[in-house]
Amino acid sequence: MKIMELPTDESLRSQLPYGGQFFHFAYFVDDLTEYKDKSINWHWHDEFEFSLVESGTVICRIGSEKIELQSGDALFINSGVIHSFTALDSGVCRQIIFSPEFLATRDSAIFTKYVQPVIETAREYIVINGGNEEQAGLRGLIAAVCLNAESETDTERELNINISVMVMWETFIKFAKGMLADNTKTPSPSATKIERARLHIMLEYIRENYHDCEIELKDIAAAAGVSASSATRYFKAGLHTTPVRYLNGLRLCRARELLVSTNDTITAVAQVTGFDNNGYFCKNFKKKYGISPTDFRHKQQTTPGPL
Repeated sequence: MKIMELPTDESLRSQLPYGGQFFHFAYFVDDLTEYKDKSINWHWHDEFEFSLVESGTVICRIGSEKIELQSGDALFINSGVIHSFTALDSGVCRQIIFSPEFLATRDSAIFTKYVQPVIETAREYIVINGGNEEQAGLRGLIAAVCLNAESETDTERELNINISVMVMWETFIKFAKGMLADNTKTPSPSATKIERARLHIMLEYIRENYHDCEIELKDIAAAAGVSASSATRYFKAGLHTTPVRYLNGLRLCRARELLVSTNDTITAVAQVTGFDNNGYFCKNFKKKYGISPTDFRHKQQTTPGPL
């Protein structure tokens, strides 16, 4: 069994290429049991995403929301939204991911009228219920995009994918019109985008400074121009953790990489990843990974495998 983990940078932005320079569309069939902990870890991207659950039960987390999807359900995830997927027991998802510009250029009337309002809305996701007859047509169009994407013999594959995405988007816009306009239960679009931006700024600050052992919550918050309490609220809403826990988690992840890729002493690894106390580093490493740094390095050297 493959043990997979979605590559992200320290701001949690996905590092996968979603299509090529001249065709900004990507398609994946993800069996979540092949991922570490049956989960596609927290990530975000500028592209729109439609996920169609083929089998099993899949939990998608978006901020503080926990969305349970059954076989046949589909989910739209808006641009720039941090999210994760987890299978309860088993779960296979078909993922359609494409840039907003795949639909139309930004200076076009189509983009202004039918794409930009979706990006700017406070609505982060929309569920398409597979058991709802009124939503069956949209679900069928999502499946049609998948079929076109899976074709390896179609000489007009790109054209047919583009057409099927446009038809799907037309129906989606009509289906979602009321939900996109109704922001009575969610923050305003501008507030939501500002909160996302501030969270990303704090994540980037942590990425650039995690090796500094003197970083405190107030420093992380100051990077985004918010209070410590607001910083904690943004992290809890977006990632279900606190800034300090995220910082320590990143430090431990970096330390784990260095234990494999270098011959530095345990003390040196601890110091370069922001731990000024070797005992504290070892205690936290074992708590997170279930093994001491020394034993982890020895195990990796004798039985190499994925981190």
